[in-house]
Amino acid sequence: MKRSDCFADVKASCGASLSLPTYAQWLVVAVLLVLLWFAPTVGAASIGFNDRQVSVSAREQPLPEFLRDLFGQLDVPVVVSPAVKGAVNGNFSGKAQAVLRNLSAAFGLSLYFDGSVMYVYMAGETLTRTLMLPNAAAATKIKRLASEMGLVDQRNYLRTTSEGVVMVTGTRRFLEQIEELYRADSARREAPSALSFKVFTLRYAWAQDTTVNFGNRQLVVPGVASILRSLVSGGTGIPGPAGGETASRATQTKLRGQGLTRAPQQQVLGMGEESGSAGSAEAVGRAYGSARAPTDAPLQAPAAMSTPEAMVRIQADTRLNAVIVRDLAERMPDYEQLIRALDVEPVSIEIEATIIDINTDRATELGINWRWNTGRSSFLVGNGTASDRLLQPGGVPAESITPQGRGGVVSAVLGDLSQFVARVSALQTQGAARVVSSPQVVTLSNVEAIFDNSSTFYVKVAGKDEVDLFNVSAGTSLRVTPHVFKDTEGTRIKLLVNLEDAAISTTRQVDNIPFVQRSVINTQALIYEGESLLIGGLTREASESGVDGVPGLSDVPFLGRLFKTERKSTGRVERLFLIAPRLSTRRVPAVAPAKPALRSPADSGLPTPSGPVEPRMPMAPAPASAPAASTRVTSSGYASALSAADLDSAKVTQPFRAGMRNGQN
Repeated sequence: MKRSDCFADVKASCGASLSLPTYAQWLVVAVLLVLLWFAPTVGAASIGFNDRQVSVSAREQPLPEFLRDLFGQLDVPVVVSPAVKGAVNGNFSGKAQAVLRNLSAAFGLSLYFDGSVMYVYMAGETLTRTLMLPNAAAATKIKRLASEMGLVDQRNYLRTTSEGVVMVTGTRRFLEQIEELYRADSARREAPSALSFKVFTLRYAWAQDTTVNFGNRQLVVPGVASILRSLVSGGTGIPGPAGGETASRATQTKLRGQGLTRAPQQQVLGMGEESGSAGSAEAVGRAYGSARAPTDAPLQAPAAMSTPEAMVRIQADTRLNAVIVRDLAERMPDYEQLIRALDVEPVSIEIEATIIDINTDRATELGINWRWNTGRSSFLVGNGTASDRLLQPGGVPAESITPQGRGGVVSAVLGDLSQFVARVSALQTQGAARVVSSPQVVTLSNVEAIFDNSSTFYVKVAGKDEVDLFNVSAGTSLRVTPHVFKDTEGTRIKLLVNLEDAAISTTRQVDNIPFVQRSVINTQALIYEGESLLIGGLTREASESGVDGVPGLSDVPFLGRLFKTERKSTGRVERLFLIAPRLSTRRVPAVAPAKPALRSPADSGLPTPSGPVEPRMPMAPAPASAPAASTRVTSSGYASALSAADLDSAKVTQPFRAGMRNGQN
């Protein structure tokens, strides 16, 4: 375009400026020339009519009508904003791109082509909106799609953040296109995808819930299937885990004279529980070992069941110890990663619990020694006997702490740096102490071990037509949950101990029902590997009675008292619980001995009989020679060889040994 034509166009578009003074006209011309030089091209989608020639004349023609005539020659639909106003005078000819640039600079227009329609706005109509997307990846995707479609230019652009926020700046039509693109992408993401099934086989963890019954309590440990189900059950109606401890029903109801021999009804697969109705999904689920009956989930509307979240199913298969998941295919890697983190090899722990009863009335005869040891100095208060040397660190081997056949030694370690050692030597030979029981069990880290030794009697509860029996249990119950971890100071074991000691009184009764005395201790402890935990303080009254007499004569009325002796004794007994956890050493799998290859008689060098073989009488066995070395497998999994002399000298009885030996088992 020539400079004279440009000046004429400017005068035509700014008709009111002809009355300005001469220097003002030149100033306006200079400003417009700068605007023409830096004026942007038509934005957004590529335009195929930029190089087409146009020629339009206008005399005080409104700007919206002039734009419609101009784009009419280009065969392009145009939408003009109501804010576009003004009058055009002059002749406009040349390439379409140059003419549009002049008009945009003169009237402050902003042109946007969406690919089919040209939109004309005022420059001040630029808008900014913010879109919240699920994540940064979705925001980056919207920005990439807008750029690939050619919707972005210098005036219409997008800015994204790492949190999924998209800020859109541009004309109104540009914002509408970005919102349409966002809605289309959201609809594609929300469209129901095809469901997939996958079976995850477990090695160390249980897929189903495990139930432990002890006394009148029931403990349910959630399996991997219940844990996964609880994680995805937010608002979908999928039942959560059944973990926790509940009280069992203590009454045997509706016996109808059948007593305890009445067995519960066995449900037949495919039949209802009480009525002979058709088969239910609950019965099928129990038959296949489901962790939770599917009837626990509430019914949902058909519209809600069509969503992928409502169709998620997680089931446990007890036959394979596996978890079956029905969900979207893209979510399966997340399930696999979570299941791999849950299915880890636990640490095996051997727990030995020793229950000791000590007669507190004879505490002065037991010998109580105290020692305070800080590493640099020590202080000893003893009874002046040779047993005081047992408290010297390093002075006596650890095996000498518990003499053979002398009873037991109970030790406890309190404190961290300064160890306060209290030793009570109880001599079983003198009857001052008695080892009630010493159970041992191997459990896993974070898995509860239960020792339950209780007695149960039933109380008849009368009714109108039926009789119920209420069971009452009493005894000793010890529950220990170990947790093994390592820190900078070595391997440590955290113990969660629940202890219950109950006894049935034969002397105290209420309505001919025995009185039950119950003591409960709940505690936690943190010990090092090799140490033990001692729990005491449970004291109760103990009584014993008996009659010694001459048989026959002692049964004579009145005169029999001269031939018999009645004895009664009472005392106070304190019960101690010594819990000794030990890590089980990893064992090497046993290898079966190789079977010898079968050989023919010719290969073995033995004579081959030519005729039938006659049976022979068995010969007397030769005198037994000295037995070969045998193998004894200990509780820790190691084997030790014993010679014949050792077998002859081995004793059946094993003295009670318990205690803590400063980090040694």
